[in-house]
Amino acid sequence: MLVLFAVILGGIVTGRLLQSRRLAFVSRLIAVIIWALLFLLGLEVGSDPAVVGGMATLGRTAFVIFVFSVAGSIGASWLLWRRIRGRSASGTEGTGANPASAGSVSGRELGTGGGGCGANCSSGTVADISSETFPNPAACGASCSAEPSDSAVGRVSCSPEPSEPALFRAPCSPQSSEPTACEPTPAPACPASDPEKPLSMWNALKGSLVIVAFFVAGCVAGLFALVPFDVAGARVSTYVLYALMFCVGVTLGHDETLAGRVRRLDPRLALLPVMTAVGTLAGAALATPLLPPLAVTDTLAVGSGFGYYSLSSIFIADFRGAELGTVALLCNVMREIFTLLAAPLVARWCGPLAAVSIGGATTFDTTLPVITQAAGKPYAVVSIFHGCTLDFSVPFLVTFFCTL
Repeated sequence: MLVLFAVILGGIVTGRLLQSRRLAFVSRLIAVIIWALLFLLGLEVGSDPAVVGGMATLGRTAFVIFVFSVAGSIGASWLLWRRIRGRSASGTEGTGANPASAGSVSGRELGTGGGGCGANCSSGTVADISSETFPNPAACGASCSAEPSDSAVGRVSCSPEPSEPALFRAPCSPQSSEPTACEPTPAPACPASDPEKPLSMWNALKGSLVIVAFFVAGCVAGLFALVPFDVAGARVSTYVLYALMFCVGVTLGHDETLAGRVRRLDPRLALLPVMTAVGTLAGAALATPLLPPLAVTDTLAVGSGFGYYSLSSIFIADFRGAELGTVALLCNVMREIFTLLAAPLVARWCGPLAAVSIGGATTFDTTLPVITQAAGKPYAVVSIFHGCTLDFSVPFLVTFFCTL
C-alpha cells in the first residue's frame, strides 16, 4: 500500500516538473499498460486449476452475487449523487444567486455529459477536456448558449441550468450577476466534429472490447500453458501495476487546473465509500435466497471483498473452504472487469459517483485510470480515497462475516 502511494506521488511530482512539455503519449501508454494488466490477470485465472475447474459449478453463484452487489452499490451511490445535487440546487435557489455567477456547469464536471467538456458558460469558452483515452468527440467544440436546451445522450449542454449543483465551482465572482463574471479560460483545441451528433455505442465500447480481448487471450494462454514462467511468482503484474500508477500520477501532476477543481469538490463526496459498502452488502444479502444452501454470512463475506479478489478469496478460503473462496475470486474478478468495461457508460447513465462506486476497492489502483477518464479528473481524488477506505476495510469485514 505504501509503495503504491509512493509511486503515485513520484508520478505527480514528475508531472509537475514536466508541465511545460506536452505529454500526450502518457495517455496512450496508460491504455497499453491496462491491456497488459488484463492479459496478466487472464493468465493467472486460466492457469489456476481451482478456478478453471470451478467455472461451471461456481460461476453462476459468483455471477448472481456480483450482479446484486454491483446493483446495490450503483443504487446507493446514485442516491448520494441525487442528494448532493438536490441540496446544491436548493442552496443556489435559496441565496437567489444567478446560475451563471454561481458557477453552475454541466457536462464532464457534473457527470451528466459522461465524457464531455466542462463549460465556463459565462465567458463563452470551453473550460476543460479531460477525456483522453475515452474521448467524446460530440463534447468537443460545444458552444455555449444563453438559452437552456435539452441535450441528447453523448451531447453536452453548456447552458446554465439552475437545477444543476455546483459541485465544482467555476472561478466566478459571487458579487456580480453580469454574464462576464467568470474569468475567461482559453479554449483548448478540439478535433473537428458535429456537436449535434450523439456518441455511438461502438465508440463508447470499442476500448472496452479491446480490454476483453486481452483478458480472454490471457485466459487462453494460461489454460494451455503458453507462457513458460510463473507470472504470479515472478510478480510481473505487480511491477506493471506500479508502472500504471506512475503514469496516472504523471497525468494528475501535469494537469494545471486539477488542484483548483479539487478544492472546489463537495466534501459530502467523502460519504461515497460508506454508501458503496452499504449498497454492496445489501445487494449481496438480497442474493442469498437465490443461492441455497449459502447462508447470508457467506454472501456478505463474498460481497465484502469489494473487488479485492486476491486478499478476500484467500481469507474466505481459509475460513470457509476452497469452494467459497473460488466464488469470492470469480465474483470480485467480475466486478473489476465490469468496472473496466462499463465505467464510461455507468458514468453517463448513473452519474460519476456510480462509476467510482462499482470499482469498490480497485478504484485506488487498477481501475483508477478508467474511472478518471470516465468520470473526470476531479474525481481522481475521490476515487483514490474511495479505494483506500474500502481496501483497508476488506480484511476486517471479510473476517467478521466469516466468523459469524
